[in-house]
Amino acid sequence: MRGTLLALGTAGVLVFSACQAAPSAGPTPAPKVAAEPTKPAAVTAPSPAASPAASPSPAAAPPTVSGPIDGISGRMLTVATGTGPKQVQVPESARIEQEGKGAVDDLKPGLSVGVTGKPDGTAKSIRIFPAAQGTPRPGQIPMSGPEQGNIMTNAVIESFDGKTLVLTAAGSRFSITVPPDTEVLKPVPATFADLATDKRVIAAGTLGPDGTLVASTVNLLGPPPPLAQ
Repeated sequence: MRGTLLALGTAGVLVFSACQAAPSAGPTPAPKVAAEPTKPAAVTAPSPAASPAASPSPAAAPPTVSGPIDGISGRMLTVATGTGPKQVQVPESARIEQEGKGAVDDLKPGLSVGVTGKPDGTAKSIRIFPAAQGTPRPGQIPMSGPEQGNIMTNAVIESFDGKTLVLTAAGSRFSITVPPDTEVLKPVPATFADLATDKRVIAAGTLGPDGTLVASTVNLLGPPPPLAQ
């Protein structure tokens, strides 16, 4: 009897142990895979459509002929230049200008000017050059003759506030005081009848097949200022 109970007890222990719930197993972790080193992001070249438009190249300056008029036949001028006589045809559509009276209000940024100034930096007179002439002899030049002691400044207007004219030329900047009564000369309308022999002109336009300049503009120039030799 005792052996039977012992056997039953041992069996019960075994049964009880078997009936206990086994601890639930968690999800099997995935095997670790070594991470690949981070690759730098690829740089995508912009498509042609996304590229900014290229800036247009500045237009080339038109051909010019300058010098005194040596002869006039019909609407054809013969101009004496440093490289010999040149023919200039002046059609009815050409704009003809001569030097005339201006005012300090005409002094605008971007214009080329020649300023006759006193040694103290005050302007005596200002000449606005024709667009075709550009800026002759840019910079500051001592003057001779009646203007002995004064200084000519040929440059481009950077700014003007009504009192101080700021000019740039050859990498330099110049500040010149401009009194309200300063003489200002500028191109004003003229006619073909104003053209005459020995008058200095500068003509701009296009060259014909025979080398004749077909003018779109003709400017009568004032006398050159006396500069130091």
